[in-house]
Formats: sequence, structure tokens, C-alpha cells
Amino acid sequence: MIGAIAEDKILEPGGSSAYDYYKKLKKMAPGKPILYDGESELLAALNAKGQQVVSNYLNGSVENINSLVFKNAYDYMAVALNILSKEDIYYSNFKSKALFLESQYLMFRNSTRNLALSKIDSAIVINPTSSYLFYSKGLIYEKYLNYDSALVNYNKAIVFAPKWSAPYHQKAMVLNNIGKKDDAIISMEALISNSSRAANYLVLGDFYYSIDSFQVAIS
Repeated sequence: MIGAIAEDKILEPGGSSAYDYYKKLKKMAPGKPILYDGESELLAALNAKGQQVVSNYLNGSVENINSLVFKNAYDYMAVALNILSKEDIYYSNFKSKALFLESQYLMFRNSTRNLALSKIDSAIVINPTSSYLFYSKGLIYEKYLNYDSALVNYNKAIVFAPKWSAPYHQKAMVLNNIGKKDDAIISMEALISNSSRAANYLVLGDFYYSIDSFQVAIS
């Protein structure tokens, strides 16, 4: 099993993946330390696969993220949930992450808004102060042109992560798109007030460029 994990054969190929070896070990050595050691290694590998996509999402590295990427990451988390018991201390963290990944997959697939929202809402019930979940909920509303609800959720995301640039920027873009340019600028300037990191000035510059304020963008 450890060898398969090292070779990144977590769920595939069938018959010789780490998960296949785990299932065989579970039958051969139930309750034995070797099973629990292998289970821990497998869970860590499964979690890493899901967490990598979440981390890329949070860091803004979304250029290559599409529905298949979210679906694959969700599949890893679903297997982990199948291994864990609901009483396990890690279960809620894995469950929340799985629900988030599933909601994004559904959004990319243009599934119904309510289905995607139901998944993200279930994740929020588990982690009610997770900024990225409210941000993601805002994106779903924005995709379906429900701008008021999108703004509500971007504001909640800002409350829980006042130094994260993504919800500020997305809020500003919505405000600008609905004709509230001054409010959009206020939103972006608030980001700098909360965190004057160089990266946030870059986001602010990009915003001003997007609204054709080129000199301000340069400054």
C-alpha cells in the first residue's frame, strides 16, 4: 500500500491501487496495528488530493481548475469519508471539504443552482465561519445573476477573512457591473486598509485597470 501511495496510485489502476490494497488488508488483518497504520497513510494521501485543489482555489491558482478537477478531488474525499466513521474527529473536516468540491463541480457542470447551493449550505452548517465557503456561495449566486445574494455572501466572506483579497475583488466586480462604480472602489480600497500587502496592491491595480483607470492602476 505504501508503495502504491508513493507512486501516486491512490485510486487507480484498479486492482493495484492503494485503496485496493487497503481493502484487502482490512479483510486479512481486521483490528491489527498494520491496518490502522495503512489506513492513516491512505487517509492522508486522499486528503492531500482534495486539499491541493482547495488550496489552489484559495490562492487564486484557478487557471487549470475545471469541472473534472473538482470531480476528481471530490472522488478522493468521498473514498476517505467511506473509510472514516462519523464519530471520527476528522470526519466533519473531510465532509465539509467534500461538499465544497461537489458544489463547485456542480456549478461548473451548469447543474441547477439549488443543487449546488444545497451542497455549499451543508458545508457551511459544518464550518459556519469558513470564509471560502461563503465566497464560493457568492460565486454560485453571481453565476446565476442573483447579485444581491452574491454580495451578501461576499460580505460574509470578508467578515471571516478580512485580509483575503478574493471576496473584496469579486464584490467590487459585481458592484461595478451593476453600475455602482464608486461603491466598487470603496470595496477595493477597504482591502488595502485591512492589509497593505504587495499582493493586495497588485489586485487593486488589476481592478483599476479593469475599469479603465489606467493612471491609478499604474500608481
